[in-house]
Amino acid sequence: MLLGLGLSLCAIRQGHEGVPTYEWAQKTATASWLARDGAELVPFLGKLWIFGGWDSGLSAPGQGGATINPGRPTCNQVLSSSDQGATWVEELAHVESPPQTGAGARWYRRHSHRCFPHTHAGTEYIYLVGGDHLIPGADPFGAGASNGYQCDVWRSSNPGNANGWERVAESDSVGWTGRMLTMPVSHGGALYVMGGQNGLIGGPPYPFTSALTPTFYNDVWKSTDGGATWTRILANAPWSSRGVTKAVSHNGRIWVIGGGHYPTGTAEPGGPSYVTSNPRTFFAEVWSSADGITWTQHANAPFSPRQYPAIATWDNRIWVVGGYDNTPGNTRDFFSTANGETWISHGNTPFSAGHADGLVGAPFGLVHATGNGTLIDGVRDVHVLQRAA
Repeated sequence: MLLGLGLSLCAIRQGHEGVPTYEWAQKTATASWLARDGAELVPFLGKLWIFGGWDSGLSAPGQGGATINPGRPTCNQVLSSSDQGATWVEELAHVESPPQTGAGARWYRRHSHRCFPHTHAGTEYIYLVGGDHLIPGADPFGAGASNGYQCDVWRSSNPGNANGWERVAESDSVGWTGRMLTMPVSHGGALYVMGGQNGLIGGPPYPFTSALTPTFYNDVWKSTDGGATWTRILANAPWSSRGVTKAVSHNGRIWVIGGGHYPTGTAEPGGPSYVTSNPRTFFAEVWSSADGITWTQHANAPFSPRQYPAIATWDNRIWVVGGYDNTPGNTRDFFSTANGETWISHGNTPFSAGHADGLVGAPFGLVHATGNGTLIDGVRDVHVLQRAA
């Protein structure tokens, strides 16, 4: 009874404030891609694209034991859809150790990276920035300035072409090297990378032996030459150190919403190596900046503090879907705002609670695909949010 009342009031509030009503349409309940989270979903060249992702090397329910990359937690598979997510084709199969330059060059397998369209020197590319610590090899920490963290920058104007990817910058060469869970974004013709952390101790199947002393960042880096070189424009932003969320560009400003710290440090006695003594930190803060240097703090978002929320812009609004809030875990609520101050709760999504989901604004609607919920229940669905008729 209370749930029905809440949904009714939500619809009335939206109409009163002049916000359209929206509804989700399911494009497929049985996508051909295997379940994953931490993948990137991007519209480009009239298609939807999925890049990479994580499935822990284990099969989700209903997949008959199939995994993306058997025995490994992540992949560099590239998939596309030409019909708004209803059907998918594999453009590039996973390659465990692709060359990093020349013919067949491609980024190492990863998740928690960031992909987005960005125009440089008159050409529109898909950019892929950053990643995780799960590169090929069992114990990469201590390798070069990056200490094994993927901080490289790649781009492609034809991402389904096996020879179409170019590495713009190596992990060891960017100024913000040695971290993961950063917040990259394309804004105002430039590229930005913000925040992040290192020090994550490895979990199965990689029990790392030499995890770094944890470092958490709140700096801001900028590139105006397509990601080849980076300048730190702000050493310490007014927002506290964080990552585990996505930044977006909206109405001439960069927006940082939610996020937190991933657990790091020494494993708890009797617990698995990836549950550590330095606990997770969660935020519901909202910050924005026109230039990455001067920041404005807005009122906290009305949802629970969370990591890995799916964040995208569409219909002149910022959308936040799901995320992990540890009470006890994944969420399935979704919210939107036009100005970062006034938020609308739109109730719950019709798909599973999740985190690190794929969410992107496309010309035909707000698209949701992949995410941690697909790994839990094995339902590989695709939904599109559109204005209600």
